Amino acid sequence: MKYAKYTLLPILIALIFLLLALPDLTGKPLFRSPAYNTAEAYLAEHYADLDLAIGDISWNDHGGDYHVNIYSPSSPDTNFTLVVGSRSKAVEQDTYAQDVLGGENTADRLYWEYRTLADSLLEDPAFPFDHNSSYGLLLLDEENTANLVPDGTYDVRELGAKAGFLELHVQTEYLTAECAAQLLLALKNHMDAQNFSFCSVDLILWTRPIDPNSGTLGNAEELNVSGFLYADIYAEGLEERVQAHIKP
Repeated sequence: MKYAKYTLLPILIALIFLLLALPDLTGKPLFRSPAYNTAEAYLAEHYADLDLAIGDISWNDHGGDYHVNIYSPSSPDTNFTLVVGSRSKAVEQDTYAQDVLGGENTADRLYWEYRTLADSLLEDPAFPFDHNSSYGLLLLDEENTANLVPDGTYDVRELGAKAGFLELHVQTEYLTAECAAQLLLALKNHMDAQNFSFCSVDLILWTRPIDPNSGTLGNAEELNVSGFLYADIYAEGLEERVQAHIKP
């Protein structure tokens, strides 16, 4: 028994050191690690009036610090990061002003709302032509992002008129401005009927011609109509406007 006690002692010491070092190794709070305690005290001092909770704590190898995720159970747009120094045990960076008050979280939420809506329309069997690898983006600029109110209600269908962007890849037999113009008109008419707005579109037509000698498919060829404005999609003179937007 005496020998067993001395044999277990080094193991117990090693386990104690492992438990003490575990937060630094994994970035996870253990027994209310210093990073967790620092974040908790900081929130109590600076954001006592907000409904906030401490989420994941990760270790940043590059910066040698902890990144503490802060979120609000009652506010979808309230989540930010506290950077806690591993040596100072103090908050060295707080992203609340940028992420929450600066509108970035709200812009990100609206981005995904718009993309989800665009995906549902592009994937609908009623869409007027076949396409692949297509998507919609809501790209709000810095000024519009800064004016967003956290948890504010916004209609992404309306926002799309000034910040919505579509990219469509369409396999066609002919790579011509005429073909692209017909597709753009069909796109506009369909999206108008669905009350879906966009500001501009990139339309990429592509084909893989068949080699007349071997009968095999050749290399893919493309015609790229880039940055075509919704306001410019109307029948009169459309082919000429499309031609001006074809990337060389």
